[in-house]
Amino acid sequence: MQIKHEDFETIQKRLHRIKDIIREHDYNNYILDSPTISEYDYSKLIEEMKSLEQKIDSFSHNN
Repeated sequence: MQIKHEDFETIQKRLHRIKDIIREHDYNNYILDSPTISEYDYSKLIEEMKSLEQKIDSFSHNN
């Protein structure tokens, strides 16, 4: 799959945002013991993060 440079930047920004969101939820859940998101929604964030990482990895290998 070929990703254009503009798309790559958009994917990177989304990945950074997803990681920030995950860190925030990790802190709330594990440090504060006060979950702010369902396990299902958290799993969806993790899945999206992994998908974005794969796209970035494939872009890196193709360029």
